[in-house]
Amino acid sequence: MQDGELYAGGLGLNFYESAELEPLEGLDGRQAALAVARNALRILTMGWQDEVKTLLNRKVLKAIFWSRDQELMRAMRIAFQQGFDHLFQQLQGKQLDPLKQRQADLYISQCLSLLPFSDITPYECFTIPQWINKRWQMVHYKVVPIELTPVSGFKKLFLSEQDRVFAYGLEPINHPDADPHLIFMGTTYPAGQGFVSQLNTDLEGFETAGKKLYRNGRDNIVRWLNRQDRKARVCGTSLGGALSLLLAIDQGDKLQRVDAFNPPGLYKSWLKKSQYDRWEEIRKTNKNLRVYVYKQGDDPISKFGEWKEDWDIVHVIPSDERKKKLNPLTDHAMIYSGYEDTQFVGVDTKADNQERRKRNFWLYTLLRGVFYYSVLVPFRYGVLPALRYGWAHKRQVGLGLGFFALFLLFPALVPALFIPGPAILGLLASALISAVIWSYFTDLLLTLIYDDFTNRKRGEFNSFLNWVSERPVWVRALLGTGMVLISAAMLIVPLIPVFVPLMTPVFFLALAAVPFMAFLSYCVIQSIQTLAGLNKPTIAECHDPLLPRNPERDIYRKEMSAKMSIQDLGDYHFATRVLLKDKPYLPLSGDEYRERYQGLSKREVLLKSQDPDEATQSIQVKAPEAKIHEMRQIASIARRFGFQKSPACLEELRAIHDGYKLGKVKSPEAVDDDLVAEPRMDNWV
Repeated sequence: MQDGELYAGGLGLNFYESAELEPLEGLDGRQAALAVARNALRILTMGWQDEVKTLLNRKVLKAIFWSRDQELMRAMRIAFQQGFDHLFQQLQGKQLDPLKQRQADLYISQCLSLLPFSDITPYECFTIPQWINKRWQMVHYKVVPIELTPVSGFKKLFLSEQDRVFAYGLEPINHPDADPHLIFMGTTYPAGQGFVSQLNTDLEGFETAGKKLYRNGRDNIVRWLNRQDRKARVCGTSLGGALSLLLAIDQGDKLQRVDAFNPPGLYKSWLKKSQYDRWEEIRKTNKNLRVYVYKQGDDPISKFGEWKEDWDIVHVIPSDERKKKLNPLTDHAMIYSGYEDTQFVGVDTKADNQERRKRNFWLYTLLRGVFYYSVLVPFRYGVLPALRYGWAHKRQVGLGLGFFALFLLFPALVPALFIPGPAILGLLASALISAVIWSYFTDLLLTLIYDDFTNRKRGEFNSFLNWVSERPVWVRALLGTGMVLISAAMLIVPLIPVFVPLMTPVFFLALAAVPFMAFLSYCVIQSIQTLAGLNKPTIAECHDPLLPRNPERDIYRKEMSAKMSIQDLGDYHFATRVLLKDKPYLPLSGDEYRERYQGLSKREVLLKSQDPDEATQSIQVKAPEAKIHEMRQIASIARRFGFQKSPACLEELRAIHDGYKLGKVKSPEAVDDDLVAEPRMDNWV
């Protein structure tokens, strides 16, 4: 793109009908959450307003800085969908000139880049306006989380559940001409999912921002890209934009377009070229790939790093009137591409790289590197784990202090407190060790009881008991005996004679040692398995299928009718029956699925699939959106692997099939009236 070249402009788009913030007085619960969510998106997509302070109530501040509010996240997803619906109303039936068409495309892409901040889930769909076959259409998309943080190895030991970071694939559910989208999330807010990991990779010295996440998640990303029938469109803002650029120079042959909003540029190594930089090779094989970098106003983040010389750099300039209310922070966070008076001007890439050379050396390289290794690394791998452990085990700390005092104040031990010299030190050490073990064990036991009472059964000690149940009988008998002795200890200890005062804490220590050492051994085994990559990755808490869903977006509740060929259905059932379950292709009998397969039973469909003439015929398949998506994905994977029962094929088939089954669990029902049929909504959306 030439310097000063006009890229887009002249189109005004609104995410909602009105930019005015909704009043929150008189609202509570889900209605208040939805109003807050829409107001937040109004500010981000339709312009800064001084009334933003009305949003910062105690509940919102807690959700930003302390712990995420699931009700607010669920409302945010509904608010996004309402915005996309309103966008489609403005675009439907319109034939735009090239400048306006580009502006509409990048505005939708920039809105998509904010979508992950609402904790999007694989069990709800989004309907997004897309330009397909020369007209605007609404496409239903299935969300696919793609983990970017390690699932094994040494670094996994330092990751908490809240540190896990995900990219998100959007896969068309039933539109063969629609493009898949890959969204990389920008650095989130302090209570957001993955904040610590994102901040850590933002500031990593002598690397492109996001490089650590990209390295860890690269295989997962490539696996997702290979599964798509069409080349993907990629977008991301800030850190997400940097990840988009890293993907472009490594896997650009699998991409159609990249939109990076306010990203830091690439870090140019002093020593050697990155092994993930294949840009020169990619340009030869995928000449149609376009990489767009958008720098808004005076955004400070995109002033660092370098661009590839054949990337298109666009300076997004708000009008002079709007600039009066803006600053570098709003330039980085907000969306200006929906304004009719915004300018989109090309930037000379070579000149831009030259202008930032000194800044890159002193700030992006040296200062960032010194800060990362002298401050952030010690904090991330030393101070933070200790703080987290103490905060997460407040009950254990309190129990430890209580047990310590209890062991010292037993009647049998009081005389020992007046014995001078090493006896006191020995008593204190023994009591401290006993208190630590007992508090740890008691805390685990209380957690076990709580989990059992609430039917959660996810605690660490619950996992230990499941592990014990798989051990030999003699191991279970030994552990059971130790636990019985612990229960009786409180009655036995006060009877110990005064002349052996040190025996009391030692006795506690001995009784607790058997189950404690067993549990400690279990934890060590789990850590070794994590280091060796033997543990299966768990579902992230933010993607828990038991979390409440928005019922009108739940793909397990929404049924649809999809046109599929008999051959597609045959391929699907061959993959599930023969490859996954080792069953014969044709069921012996059965009359099931007639309602699903337009009056045909499964056996009749499979018989027809063996006839070349009938296999090409299509029928209307009626099923939930989740099932339609699973059927299409499994059939596509089986064909890609040539229906061979290879480990790679089975792994991908199981991932899709198990993911579908996981979402079938019955989650707590959301109240439709609260988020959907809200009487006030029509006045504001």
